[in-house]
Amino acid sequence: MAAPALKALDVLPPTLNPADANVWYALVYENVTGAVVDDLPLIGTPQWQNLVNTPNCGGTVTTPVGDGTSDALTADKLRTYFEVGAGRFGVAICYGTRLPSDWVAQAGPAWVCTPSDDTATADVPSVQIGFSGFWSLLMARLAVPASWTTATGIGAVAAYGPSTLRDIARSMLTDALTRGTLPLDVPGAAGDSGTNVRNYPASDLAYLGTRLQELTQVQGGPDIAFKPYFSAPGTIRHQALIGNPLLTNTAQPLVFDYGTNLISVIPPASATGLATRSYAKGSGTDAGSLVWGYSADATLEGAGWPMLESVDSNHTTVATQTEISGWAAANQAQNGRVVKAWAARVRLDGASPAGSYDPGQSVIYNMQGHFWIPDGLYTQRLLGVSNGPDDSSLAHILDAS
Repeated sequence: MAAPALKALDVLPPTLNPADANVWYALVYENVTGAVVDDLPLIGTPQWQNLVNTPNCGGTVTTPVGDGTSDALTADKLRTYFEVGAGRFGVAICYGTRLPSDWVAQAGPAWVCTPSDDTATADVPSVQIGFSGFWSLLMARLAVPASWTTATGIGAVAAYGPSTLRDIARSMLTDALTRGTLPLDVPGAAGDSGTNVRNYPASDLAYLGTRLQELTQVQGGPDIAFKPYFSAPGTIRHQALIGNPLLTNTAQPLVFDYGTNLISVIPPASATGLATRSYAKGSGTDAGSLVWGYSADATLEGAGWPMLESVDSNHTTVATQTEISGWAAANQAQNGRVVKAWAARVRLDGASPAGSYDPGQSVIYNMQGHFWIPDGLYTQRLLGVSNGPDDSSLAHILDAS
């Protein structure tokens, strides 16, 4: 059965009246136009995360099934959005006073719908909706030339450069929009000049999202994130954030003080991936044809560590020496030291409130009186943000240091 035509809302749904207190709420919107079509009442706190350079992030929400006498959506409407219309509609997790100026924490297409009528533990039946971030739409679109069709032939090549990796990412996204509409803002050309080249044969049948993630993983690759926001009342769009190579703060430094707006920090350390010499395998199968890269750092061996070697075999389609060497160098930079990845929990309000910073930026943690971490200012790179264990906090997902 085809989903019925829906009229987009030009304002937030009538059940969303301005309130004095900030709250979490969810909306249903169309993935092609960004038009908000309904409010999605919540049971409990929405679960979500938004990360830089990561296709596999999104979240889940649980909503009650109504009988037509309350604000809860009926089973017919929920089936229209998330069963019949799975992939056509998305879920947006928002925080604020139910106004278009609110923060959209995460938004993207809804793929999974799981009903439950377990009235033994709940007063009403409910549905859990699983959604992914915007990047998942690019994981369902090919990396091919902008004008490509099946009639063009599988021998076509999407060619980019010579330029910077940032500009290549921008051009790839622009080409993707030419092939099909999405509510995405892509930055204009920045006049970059560089020597990087990428050629993507249509015969690879590779996804655009995969190619974009590969750009972020080589040495000097750009941060890429997709930031949802209200572009107008009742319309959600996504802004492509592309670093040069890192995303940087555009306002005052982000400072979180332990004991006030920084609630807790857990600082685990791991040396399970430690390497002093890193290799990467590209295309080819024998000594005469194999394209391979190598990178080493003598620091640890010089300080008494044993020689530790690591091999990355995940790039067997790479045919250029420059690109495979970039993988080896990036791996060595990541694995050439003991990895410390802090887990931090912060308040939603305070000097740096939710929505005032984006994944990829740097944050400063002012640590005073922690049982493990010596007093001082610590700069960390924020890979992402997710919901906290309660309605008043967020979890910071930090880069390994």
